[in-house]
Amino acid sequence: MTKSPIFIGLSYLLLGVGFIALTFINVNQNGWGFVSFLTAFIAAVDLYVGWLNLQRGFKKKPNQSD
Repeated sequence: MTKSPIFIGLSYLLLGVGFIALTFINVNQNGWGFVSFLTAFIAAVDLYVGWLNLQRGFKKKPNQSD
């Protein structure tokens, strides 16, 4: 069973927001260390993949009629 790209995109966006929150918490407690950069990178990748999946999900198929 395959999930829709919209569901996957929203899931990745939610994960990205969670990693952004973890990054903010870690930076406030410890400053910009390795873990902060790692969580920021993971958040950026998650947001990008989520955005791509949402675009793919909302893209109109050529053989689909109105």
